[in-house]
Amino acid sequence: MAYQLTFSDKALKSLKKIPKVDTERIINALEELA
Repeated sequence: MAYQLTFSDKALKSLKKIPKVDTERIINALEELA
C-alpha cells in the first residue's frame, strides 16, 4: 500500500510537468489497460 502511494505521488508530480491534454490521454490509456 505504501508503495502504491509513493508511486502515485511520484506519478502525479511527473504528470504535472506534462500539458493537460497529454495527461488526459495518458490517463485514458492507463484506464484502458486496467
